[in-house]
Amino acid sequence: MAFGRTPFRGRNRKETFRNVLLREPEFSADVGRRWPDLTDLIARLLDKDPARRLGFSGGADEVRAHPFFAGVAWDLLGEVSRPPYIPPPADDIVACEGFGVVDYFQKLHQPPPQPDGSPESLPEF
Repeated sequence: MAFGRTPFRGRNRKETFRNVLLREPEFSADVGRRWPDLTDLIARLLDKDPARRLGFSGGADEVRAHPFFAGVAWDLLGEVSRPPYIPPPADDIVACEGFGVVDYFQKLHQPPPQPDGSPESLPEF
């Protein structure tokens, strides 16, 4: 799930299925310490007793009220918003014509040209 492996992992597929049916989810101490709200949420959603399972008595509101979801603006999730304008790629290609990334970085590592002392060789300000 969120940790890249099932909390019911067994030595083989059959043992994993048995663990799903008979054992409580197991999380490493490090995971529990780093993400206590997430491990609590998963453990409560996977409770073997449906009457104790998160959301059984309070429905989705009970799940939304869990501390893991603190800060989620649930009312905004249903709103459809338009993404920011992204110009078509053709505009970008024209703007970058004559620019090579490799040439740019090679020029960065070259020493600057030395002026010969004449006013024409100095950059204008």
